[in-house]
Amino acid sequence: MEDDGIVHIERIEERESSFLVWEEHLSGELLSDVCARGLSSQQADAIFTQMLTIIHTLHHLDPPIIHRDLKPENFMLVHGVVILFDFDIAKPYDSACQKRSTIVGTLG
Repeated sequence: MEDDGIVHIERIEERESSFLVWEEHLSGELLSDVCARGLSSQQADAIFTQMLTIIHTLHHLDPPIIHRDLKPENFMLVHGVVILFDFDIAKPYDSACQKRSTIVGTLG
């Protein structure tokens, strides 16, 4: 588990027109399951703050990384720490090519 709240990428393999991404195994609870039980406003604030910090970190890399599938099912709580995973459709941001940051991911 990375200190910055981003899953450790073990390996990336390019295949024809796609990539395979191997991520570290995480043992925790999906944020969607945590939210389904209900959160206090203090818990929600702490989790949301961690999520924003993770996204800020991604967007300030060189080049910035756009996850493209942010949803509660792609965040895991591991010992109280929020971790973002599922980078299968993530792309580096390229300001010259807006098509790279079009909407993709899970419908709804």
